[in-house]
Amino acid sequence: MYYKKIISYCTVLLFTVIISANVNTLTYAKSIKAETPKNVVVKRYITTALKIKWSKVKKADGYRIYRYSSKKKKYVSIKTVFNNEKTCWIDKKLKVHKVYKYKVSSFKVHKGKKKFSKKSYRVSGRTYRINDRLVNAGEVFILGNSPISIGLCSENEYQVFINPDRKVKNKKAKPFSKEVIWSSSDISLVKVNKMGKITSFDKEGTCYVYLRAHNGVQKRIKVKVVNFANPKSFSGYEGNDSYVNELLLNYKKEVCNIATYFTVHTKQGVNGCIKSDDDGNIVGIPDMENISAIQNDINKLLTQFPLVIKIYYNGEGAVKFKLCFNAAGTSYRDIIYDKNNEYEESPQQIAPHWVLRRSPGR
Repeated sequence: MYYKKIISYCTVLLFTVIISANVNTLTYAKSIKAETPKNVVVKRYITTALKIKWSKVKKADGYRIYRYSSKKKKYVSIKTVFNNEKTCWIDKKLKVHKVYKYKVSSFKVHKGKKKFSKKSYRVSGRTYRINDRLVNAGEVFILGNSPISIGLCSENEYQVFINPDRKVKNKKAKPFSKEVIWSSSDISLVKVNKMGKITSFDKEGTCYVYLRAHNGVQKRIKVKVVNFANPKSFSGYEGNDSYVNELLLNYKKEVCNIATYFTVHTKQGVNGCIKSDDDGNIVGIPDMENISAIQNDINKLLTQFPLVIKIYYNGEGAVKFKLCFNAAGTSYRDIIYDKNNEYEESPQQIAPHWVLRRSPGR
């Protein structure tokens, strides 16, 4: 028994040593791995030279610049910088009116050998004279203020503008390339395609979208994903209708939960009306994914609200809560939510994406 305990103890100790060694090896390997340089930009320096710049990489021992070779059909090393503080280099004696493509990597020296990072994204720059018309990008931007607010599960497309190099003297100068690369800092919040269409998902949050011109000049745009279906308040409502007051105050949670559900669970071509029939049964609930999540909200709204209420929905993310003052439905109040913020008429806006519409004569 004594020897068995010793053997068991030694076995556990051996596994502990092995695991510890593996963890230390991984940690050490990670510590000597260099990071890829960011914010790489290439600009005109003089007629026959281009200047490549990048951000400093902490704990790197130096950098390597690569230029694309059309003969070898790959990026080849043209300069190694043995200085962590130096974050630019000038490529000289270039041909005029030619486009050059570059990438940059950093490295750490370990046991006399360079450990390189992955190469950066590609940037391209053109050489030209000060009066030429085709030049490099000087600035890239979109119209509108930052931050951009976008609703849950929504799509917005933005037009990009690229200004030319400001140092040229030709007033008709324009960037030689219209290429723009888009990216998102958090693809769990929003994604963006190559045409600049920003698509949000089913959670709120803040991230950044980057648009980058051919030469690396970029713009950072703050994006806020907001659940417009659940506003903090209906600040645009004047509060002069007792039944609307009742709905927006005492039943706000249920109303917003239902609006949020139909924002997230859109289904093309699915339209309908949820209501109570003559026998008091709730009918019209669609066969949609996770509809049970709002079952209690629907029940409470349709059975406890002091007026007859009907809930209209469509597959585009719009919901209408219709308060009926008479059986014919000619006297009513419509509280409408539309995630796309589109209305055929111009009723009273009570919150972003929310409007109040009254029946004629009331």
